[in-house]
Amino acid sequence: VNVARRCRPLREPADEELRRMENKVPRNRESAAEEATYDESVSVEFIARRATMILLDCEKNEQTKEFAEFLRKMFDYVQSYDTLVTCIENVEKLQSEYVFLVLSHSINQHDASTIENLQQIKFIYALSMNNDVSWITNILQSFDTQEDLVSQLHKDISPYRQVPFPINTLSVTDKEKTAFELGNDTQKYIWYYLLIEILNRMPESDINDAKRNMIAMCEKELKLNECEKATLNEFNNTYHPKKAIFWYSKDSFIYRKLNKALRTQNITQIFNFRFIIADIRKQLATLHSEQCRHNPRDLITYRGQIMQEKDFNKLKEKCGKRMSVYQFFSTTMDRQMALCFMQGALTREYNVRVLFIIKANTRNVSSQPFAEISSVSMYPGEYEVLFALDAVFRIAHLEKKDGYWQIHLILDDKREDEEVERILEGLKNRLGDVSSFLTFGDFLIDLGQYDNARKYCELMLAKLPPGDYERAMVYNNIGKYYLSIGDYDSARDRFQLAFKINSLHFKKRESPTTVSSELATKIQKAPALTCFNLGCVYFRLGDYDTALHYFVQALSIWKHCSPVDEVELAKTYSYIALAQKGTGNKAEGLKTAMKAIKVASAEHLVRGWALLSQAACSPLAHAENLYVHALQIFELFLPPDHPDLVFAHLQMSKLYRQKENFSEALRHDEQALKICNMRPENAKNRADFKLCKEYMRLDKNPPVRKYSL
Repeated sequence: VNVARRCRPLREPADEELRRMENKVPRNRESAAEEATYDESVSVEFIARRATMILLDCEKNEQTKEFAEFLRKMFDYVQSYDTLVTCIENVEKLQSEYVFLVLSHSINQHDASTIENLQQIKFIYALSMNNDVSWITNILQSFDTQEDLVSQLHKDISPYRQVPFPINTLSVTDKEKTAFELGNDTQKYIWYYLLIEILNRMPESDINDAKRNMIAMCEKELKLNECEKATLNEFNNTYHPKKAIFWYSKDSFIYRKLNKALRTQNITQIFNFRFIIADIRKQLATLHSEQCRHNPRDLITYRGQIMQEKDFNKLKEKCGKRMSVYQFFSTTMDRQMALCFMQGALTREYNVRVLFIIKANTRNVSSQPFAEISSVSMYPGEYEVLFALDAVFRIAHLEKKDGYWQIHLILDDKREDEEVERILEGLKNRLGDVSSFLTFGDFLIDLGQYDNARKYCELMLAKLPPGDYERAMVYNNIGKYYLSIGDYDSARDRFQLAFKINSLHFKKRESPTTVSSELATKIQKAPALTCFNLGCVYFRLGDYDTALHYFVQALSIWKHCSPVDEVELAKTYSYIALAQKGTGNKAEGLKTAMKAIKVASAEHLVRGWALLSQAACSPLAHAENLYVHALQIFELFLPPDHPDLVFAHLQMSKLYRQKENFSEALRHDEQALKICNMRPENAKNRADFKLCKEYMRLDKNPPVRKYSL
């Protein structure tokens, strides 16, 4: 590859400058390590409940205090009031649809009438037959013992504490079409699957840090009562990986907070629960293996639920297709219990009763573990069968029966969608056997969540010793954040620091026999990543000669890595081609782009970059189809707000402007601007934003051709 000689070489700082350089690098106030623990966009609002439990205890004697303490041990979200007036005031403020009221004392007829007038109170319990509760006509039951009351209360409240699960339907690949028509839901599933794989690969040595993060998050974001604080303290002192399912099944704020994180797909919060998610998966896998070995058969389980009509209609439309659930999928072998879970009053929003009937094969050990968890659950009497987070089900058929819908699901082994399976396997293989904070940071970068990645990287910098080789990788990721928002000077500063640390480690680790093969590979690859990133800075600045210099350096290093990383090789070829085109050498660029095409896997995002570079260097007549194909790949793999989609749309805008198809150019300008605006203010690329506006101005007011007669 011909490289222009006038490129500016990187000034390599002296050894003694390294620490000073790190100290001088400016940091945003909000990016300080001590402020970087959590995603600031995360709502601190506690999970909305369809059910609330209230204890009314006006007497406050030793007996009632003892009962209140007993109740809180079983349910950590009990709201307790010692006056009827305060109780009524707070009930009227609640948004819960169902209030479970427990009485620990006698009440008179006037108070009973007041309680009955509160529409939200649907269930009333009395502790003792001696209590005067005859005035209350809709009381459920009275109980002689605390244990009997709590047992009934748990059975009654279970259907209402069940959170609605989010459904993600996966399109089935038509064998006569390409893999790129899988749809947006499949893209979401791919990224979610990759996240879960990262969590499952976190080292056991991370458990203490992970637990501290989770506890700190709960303390910061939740207004815990004394009972919940005691539960959190108990969790901190007694948690063990073999108790993961027990804690998940316990009706506590931990269960609700984890489910909310999974339901909303809040990646930062999910990562804070990484240890318990991984431990549940491992425990399920162990139980699954044992149960398959001792009782191989077709397992039928049930799940009763009241659903939103829009979610039900989505399932109905996707009959015959596949779906994944963004939670641990809880079912029971007891059909009658499942039917109880879908009882209760319908609301305007939740108005469809559904019974899921799930068929799962236990003759062979599945890559999607599921197990009957009575032996490890807090509630063994529910005959609960729990499915792993990445479980995929085929919607076999639906039928209406006795006022509710039956939806038949079959656990799917995912092998029928060969294209998706190849994509997942390719991404999974790049993770390696063990994940780390760095792996998670890389994942956030690939996902386009640069600001969250920066926060985790700031945390890593606070923990890593000076000169550690991982600091180079951390600075690379922080540099990518600044690159993503168009702050090219700050990006270059971080990449220069990474370059220097790479140089120091390359000198220290000259003998590959002195380090592990995994570490040696990381050290070997790090300089290539840094050179590539520096090339990206100059590419975005329009200094294509200097960009080409660094891309070629990166290519040289990639070629000497063992094993060869074909993904990085193909991406580097693609950028070299784009830089060559930028210098005016389209013919050479096209040759390089074809090398990228040859190396790039058909089931990877890098194929899109290879096609994009080929399109940029091709004649206009051939470029359009290549751009369209590249954009299809980007849309398959990338989240809808990813900056790379902006770049692809702006490239297509240039193409149509050259072809004088200004309406089509404007359409891509507007789409690029729409993607820019989808990102939060602190994550927007100002340079891209300005470019979108400028292109829109040009395409709205195209030059008028003058024709002579």
